[in-house]
Amino acid sequence: MLRTPWPVYLYGIHDPGPWRERFRAAGVTGWVVFEETIGADPGDMSGRGSIYQSWAEAGFGVIVVLNYGRYPNGTLPTSDRYEAFARRCARFVAASPGAHIWVIGNEPNHPQQQPGARVDPSARRLEAAEWITPERYARCFRRCREEIRSQPGHEEDLVIPAAVAPFTAALRYPGNPTGDWVVYFHDVLTAIGEDLDGIALHVASQSPDPHSIADEDRFPPPYEARRRGFRAYRDFIEAIPPHLRYRPIFITEASMGDQEGHPIPWPDADTGWISEAYAEIHRWNAEMPHSFIRCMVLYRWQRVDPWFMEGKERLLDDLDRALAARFRWDVGLQHYPQAILRQEIRLCDRPGGRMEGASLPQGLAGVALACTEDREWYAWLHPETGRHGWLPRDALILQGDPQSLPLDSPGPIFLSLRRPAVLRTAPSAHAPAILELPEGQRGIARMTTADRGWWQAQFDAHVGWIRAIDANVEGDPRAVPIVPRPWTDADLQRLHLSLLWVEPVLHRRKPSPWPRRPLEVIRWLVLHPLRVPGDLSPEALAAFLVEQGGQPGFPYHFYITADGQIFWTLPLEAMTGHAGGYGRVSVGIGLAGWQADQDPTPLQIERTARLCAWLLTRLQLGPSQIQAIQELFPGGSPFGEEPGIRSALERVRHVSPHAAKIREMVRPILEEARMPVPGVPEPAWQDLTGSLPTRSGTAFPLRPLGHIRSLILHQTGTEAGITPLQIAAYQVERLGMPGASYHFLVDAEGILYRIHPLAVAVSHMATDNATTVSIGLIGDFRRRPPGERQLSATAQLIAYLLDHLGLGMESVKGHEELEPVPCPGGWRIGVAWRGMLMAQIQAILRLYRSP
Repeated sequence: MLRTPWPVYLYGIHDPGPWRERFRAAGVTGWVVFEETIGADPGDMSGRGSIYQSWAEAGFGVIVVLNYGRYPNGTLPTSDRYEAFARRCARFVAASPGAHIWVIGNEPNHPQQQPGARVDPSARRLEAAEWITPERYARCFRRCREEIRSQPGHEEDLVIPAAVAPFTAALRYPGNPTGDWVVYFHDVLTAIGEDLDGIALHVASQSPDPHSIADEDRFPPPYEARRRGFRAYRDFIEAIPPHLRYRPIFITEASMGDQEGHPIPWPDADTGWISEAYAEIHRWNAEMPHSFIRCMVLYRWQRVDPWFMEGKERLLDDLDRALAARFRWDVGLQHYPQAILRQEIRLCDRPGGRMEGASLPQGLAGVALACTEDREWYAWLHPETGRHGWLPRDALILQGDPQSLPLDSPGPIFLSLRRPAVLRTAPSAHAPAILELPEGQRGIARMTTADRGWWQAQFDAHVGWIRAIDANVEGDPRAVPIVPRPWTDADLQRLHLSLLWVEPVLHRRKPSPWPRRPLEVIRWLVLHPLRVPGDLSPEALAAFLVEQGGQPGFPYHFYITADGQIFWTLPLEAMTGHAGGYGRVSVGIGLAGWQADQDPTPLQIERTARLCAWLLTRLQLGPSQIQAIQELFPGGSPFGEEPGIRSALERVRHVSPHAAKIREMVRPILEEARMPVPGVPEPAWQDLTGSLPTRSGTAFPLRPLGHIRSLILHQTGTEAGITPLQIAAYQVERLGMPGASYHFLVDAEGILYRIHPLAVAVSHMATDNATTVSIGLIGDFRRRPPGERQLSATAQLIAYLLDHLGLGMESVKGHEELEPVPCPGGWRIGVAWRGMLMAQIQAILRLYRSP
């Protein structure tokens, strides 16, 4: 599909140079990477002329990295200029014949590649005008790819996402609080979806020793799942979503990297590093049936940074020896029969299934990877583009021995144990054991890790993880689903959690019953006590809710049975109606067996707390954002118009203490796992709810927490030493109010008092009581501002409430900003203490929120 065939050899060097003659002398061709800085002026029509063409005509594969700028301007511009940058990319491509592989940007997770970057290593300060989150990168990439492929002669060019900087954990965002580079890589690919044509990787051994190439050393927590050297390329490949695993992979930078922050330059010596690195990639390609690496490009030729190769003749002797091995990227495909298309045809997603993608032309050559037992359907791959699917036998001309192909058998994939093995709760040798299994025991495979090193399987009534080395596989292992995300292994192991991914087998009305949302909008984890037997399976409940309740699909993201088994039932991106209007911004957790006359089991409480701990870390929420459904809707169920769910739920009054227990357990669970506790912590307060005077026969109304939009500050206008009891007594007995008119009071010593739950809509203003929180500072501040301790405690309380309720700084207001009253005194005029308070609130939020 490209104008010229790709080189079959793995070799390449970053930057053009006279090294091309070295390749010719060895009788091989290879790859060259050009890196360009092109700006974002859509009126700029310039390109590189014929330089790419000369390399392409010499038989080399040309890869071009397109950057907006260099440090501190960023590899991409700010998001308001993505459209202009995409058009500039198209203009550059049109003026640069000979190149048909384009990489958009470079290492977008690296702090120095952010737009407006300010990096001060000595002060450990990393700042940027805007961080390139996966969602931002995907938005820019899609526009660039669309513009490039709209240019005549470039309709089928490969447009590839930027390689991610390995071992770089600076960019943190909701869903990736540790900045894990592999999670960032996976999130970028997931955000882009199907619209990418290949995958770029960067690798570095972090050592000049050639023996380090094959090291399996790992990082300490929280990155203990990540390899710390050259084989980090395998972490990236394992994180590629299954639907992209046949896309071509290009290692566009390979080097010795750095050690403790200091570059390891190429030595002028024949160490054997280059030869061993190419042999490692050759072994990978020879062993794997997919995820082929097309090239490994050494970084770099030109003398522009410490990693240059130019002029180092003894180093180049090592390169000559590698070239003599003539390693090809397609070595793993050579034992599969070639399959040529007899006619123009579209691929099917499974034997006899739905057609998908664009038509393939007659005569296109690919390989057959597998076939059905009746040999009527063949799994077909076009290696150069990664197009993969099923075709009928009569659409192919097979060359080679089709009898050697593995059979694709429908039905379950069985595992039989080669030796006694331990069934564990997670894919780790350190995970808790469920039971010991004898040699010869057979089970059904349900899921596998991306490297197929572990299998999740069911043995009789027990489900858990076993090592792949301990089992024989009966059937095609590619038919077994891969765990959905790369972060599951490490983080869930540290929290001693095992999740059973059952979404594909749950009953639904259509393949995707729920719309999707970005994870950034999620603000709550909602616990649903379900009036169903504690051992009811999620399959049975899903069938009931869909068939009897009229639901489009299972409404909860997780489902936990009384024995503590956690079923992962929906992706977090699914936006369901599990909690009325809160469904758009929350994760639903269904808990079986919580009934009015039956408490949850201790194991169910403990597993729920561990699940919530993991979700809070993933979504960057605080423990207070775990809420039982009736805590969000204290005035009644949100399900009056949803009988399908209503019939499966019972609102039970005794669930609130259990929800509080789960919130309390989260912090020690995370601390034990050495994981940060996200969110602004709940400040210490004296809880006076229910203990202060109230007026008999009257009460403030209740409201859902989602109705709250503002935090309103008041002063009591009293002496600083007055107590909450005196304030409540005065307002009830003298003013006739149902209770005190504050949710919180802060005294002069900085002691916080909680007067009412947030769900109570207290009367503290003439209007807007249903959408506001009342915070009273004890004292009169017309002549002097609150003292340091009172102001600091107020700032901590407000920062917590903003984080807890998902509100911004604009939500903090003085009473005087809404109504013509001098409350609180000195707020904006006179002593004007508003600015001091706001500065303290912002400092607290910066402390606890990721960039």
